[in-house]
Amino acid sequence: MRVTCSTFAFQGLPLDRAFTRMREMGFGWADVSVHWDPAYGHLQPESVRHEPDAALDTVRAAMARGRVKIAAFNLNTERFALSERGQVEAVCRLAQRADIPVVSVLAGGLNEVTEKRRLTDFVEIGRDHGLVIALETLEETPFQDPTIAAGMASLVPGLKLTLDSGHLLSMGFAQDTWKPLYPHVAHVHLKDSAAGRNVYQVPVGKGQLNLGALVAALRAASYDGALTIEYVGPRAIDKYQFDAEGETGRMREAVERALAL
Repeated sequence: MRVTCSTFAFQGLPLDRAFTRMREMGFGWADVSVHWDPAYGHLQPESVRHEPDAALDTVRAAMARGRVKIAAFNLNTERFALSERGQVEAVCRLAQRADIPVVSVLAGGLNEVTEKRRLTDFVEIGRDHGLVIALETLEETPFQDPTIAAGMASLVPGLKLTLDSGHLLSMGFAQDTWKPLYPHVAHVHLKDSAAGRNVYQVPVGKGQLNLGALVAALRAASYDGALTIEYVGPRAIDKYQFDAEGETGRMREAVERALAL
């Protein structure tokens, strides 16, 4: 397993400077947010769709300057938009061209039949581009429930999951309920968290995340992918106010200690 850093901690910095900062903090791998909202994404799906070569140049230049590789794209499309499928296809094409193996996607919030059809389409797009599509265990969707998320992964051949500790814990799903997820995990988002809406992310050690138990469970499932530390920049709604970069560094140290056991 490799420790990876989300670009969420570096909102406001251009991608190349974000990567340089990651390298200074000891990271060699990144998880890049591709988000419809420029406040959260270093790339926007519609821009990737309309200017694919410019997007590739941006990604390659950032990797070269920062000496950081990309483990995954964290894709948040304009769900229900007419261009959503085109956005997914464009981002998958970019991932293929930049040698990025995993694209995390979000649920559309639809009923099971429609969601299965939507995700099956995304998986086929990913397969056409030689990469894995992983559905995130996202709050306020049915897939915040580990059993439902695992059930959808079983229904859609080739669909994997992105286990997000913050969404799971804050929605009241303690780690002892995560067992159904592990066979399907292709990516992991990590932050300390606790049960409750305003404690989705808390300083390391203030929440309920047991890193040792999580690493052991992932190893038992033969997981060998990325562990992305995903602290988001300052949010007024958070119970604890903290520096996202600082907590990212502390979480990296904690994860590395857990991996060394």
